[in-house]
Amino acid sequence: GKESTIETQPLANYNIFVLDQALKGRSSVTFTNTSVVRNAAARDANVSALDLSFFDKTNTYNVKATARYSKIFGANSYDGFNTTLRFAKISGNWQYNIQGNVESADYDPRDLGFLQAPNEISVNSTFGYYHFQPKGGLLQYNYRINAYYSRMYEPGGYNRSFVRATAFWIFRNFWDVTLTAGYFPTEQDYFVLGNPSTYKRFVKRPSYGYIESSGSSDSRKKLYVRYSTILANFFNSAPNKAYHALEGGLRYRFSNRFTLDFSHRHEGETDYIIFAGREVNNEPIVAFVDFTDITSIVSGIYNFTPRINLTLRGRHYLSRVQFNRFANVDQQGNTLNRAGTTRYDNVNVFNLDAFLTWDFRLGSRLILGYKNWLGNDEIVTPSGKNNYLNNFRGIFDQRHGNEITLRFIYFLDYNQLRRKK
Repeated sequence: GKESTIETQPLANYNIFVLDQALKGRSSVTFTNTSVVRNAAARDANVSALDLSFFDKTNTYNVKATARYSKIFGANSYDGFNTTLRFAKISGNWQYNIQGNVESADYDPRDLGFLQAPNEISVNSTFGYYHFQPKGGLLQYNYRINAYYSRMYEPGGYNRSFVRATAFWIFRNFWDVTLTAGYFPTEQDYFVLGNPSTYKRFVKRPSYGYIESSGSSDSRKKLYVRYSTILANFFNSAPNKAYHALEGGLRYRFSNRFTLDFSHRHEGETDYIIFAGREVNNEPIVAFVDFTDITSIVSGIYNFTPRINLTLRGRHYLSRVQFNRFANVDQQGNTLNRAGTTRYDNVNVFNLDAFLTWDFRLGSRLILGYKNWLGNDEIVTPSGKNNYLNNFRGIFDQRHGNEITLRFIYFLDYNQLRRKK
């Protein structure tokens, strides 16, 4: 019966300001500024970006350049930058591009943007042949070679690289198939041991080659099927090390009003290296684990009218991790076996979302939402739950959170508000 009040987030103001100028042809210049101001001493953020894109008169070549600067205000203020330069041939059967990117260690646009990991210098290039006209049993096809190389911005060491070849075909029945083969040399992973600009240490991951196949049926049909498979073979590693990812999905359109979609993904790797803590002298500890990640998603939409619809989405994610052994890491990134207690972890994530949306005017809508989720502290005991279906049933024996939200969005068009002459 105890009551408590928790501030989930301080009062905040979000602003996005864009100036975009279309130039002759398809060229353009864009300036963007995003600002997040929070109440009192909470974190504030500001990110500015300049995007340039220039095409020649024949639309054969394109040059793109970006410059971004982020500034974080608060108890520990910091700033960073991101720059990109890309040159590409974008028309004809033979096309190519090359791109360079620099992200400083403290570049941070995440208050109103997304960035997986900053702190890298990379070069990426693609060369390919593209056939856009029907030929034989094909509507179109292309063949591409892609090469990538990256280093850390700070402390400036080699990170990773790869080369891969891809073939893509669309058949006359509108089915498609993609085949990919790739090779990753030994990687120096700076991120697994913590912030690379702080610890400046890495762990070596073994080189590997992989093959991937993906494809789908004709999406215009009521029944639509898709699949993806990846198999990898590792070199200079434990003999039992392997990786796979298998995914399949189907969508059925019962009518113009109702569509249902189901997808299932199974991913696993043996002897995968993860961070496992630090010694008393701050030396890093890693663990070699066998992991299995399974994701199932059911989603659907029902259109009551062209402007009123109900969307549903249920997602269950299961991660099983078996700790096999532990190791320290030397200055060259090699692992040195150490003692440690092996164990088994079983992590579940479950979400059920439903949204009733009414688009009562262009750009304006009213959304009634319902969310149900498995609590962060709810654990499905691994004992007796190694079977996926048993585990799935076990999550409903745990406590779930529930939330109802109402969201109102109204779009104001300056051109409709200003006085007409």
